[in-house]
Amino acid sequence: MQMVSRILVLLMAVVLIASMGCESDVTSSQNNRYSADETFVYRVARASRSAFLLEGVNGIIEVAGGPNVESVGILGVKRVKSHSMLDAENRLDELTVEIDSTDTAVSARTEQPAQTDGREYIVNYSVTLPEDFKVTITTANGDTKVRSIKNDVVVSVANGVILGDALAGNTSMTLANGSITASVVVPPGGGVSLGIANGDIYLRIPENTSAEFVAVTTNGKVEVRNLTLTNMEATATSISGTLGDGNGLISLEVANGDIIAEGI
Repeated sequence: MQMVSRILVLLMAVVLIASMGCESDVTSSQNNRYSADETFVYRVARASRSAFLLEGVNGIIEVAGGPNVESVGILGVKRVKSHSMLDAENRLDELTVEIDSTDTAVSARTEQPAQTDGREYIVNYSVTLPEDFKVTITTANGDTKVRSIKNDVVVSVANGVILGDALAGNTSMTLANGSITASVVVPPGGGVSLGIANGDIYLRIPENTSAEFVAVTTNGKVEVRNLTLTNMEATATSISGTLGDGNGLISLEVANGDIIAEGI
């Protein structure tokens, strides 16, 4: 089916991220019983900035917006897991968090060795920022949660769980393996695009949402709850139609898994 093939093409770029820091290993990660940690804290004033970008590799990412927040706070933990404590501690300097800012945006990026030799390099992020910032997150492995953002949100993950809570802007979430759960107020004329290769999608939107609606899976089922679709067309693996005046677009695409869209 054309739309599902499109998502598979998009996911190819996401899967490539997973190769970062994943070259052939000399030792097995199963022997990584020792862990060395180092915390970090950064803060950048809002000034004229209106966007935040995060490029991770491995680890948990949490981003939360606030109505009275006037800076971007980035804190977290760098962690190296290895076969000995001495080796883990000696390798911490190889794992860095690069912070950059321009007049319009703040960015954070994980830097780690391309050759891991069986060690595990992990960076967990916890970010607070103004709720009207645009947020873009790209990472390879780990759960990602974004909440209380009233602007565009773009999340691309290879393996993990994506959670979007109390979002109110154009929302795009792409995942190779895992699940996507999102609660979104779709802006007038805006859109939601959720795509996953292997896993399930659960989307919650207001009952009065106005948008063209398309949900397609190759292997799985599609369910729509508490939403009124006009001009509805349904098959065993797809549902499409119009919500309200159709002023917007909701596209949900899965290769292997189920889709649930629910009105709230």
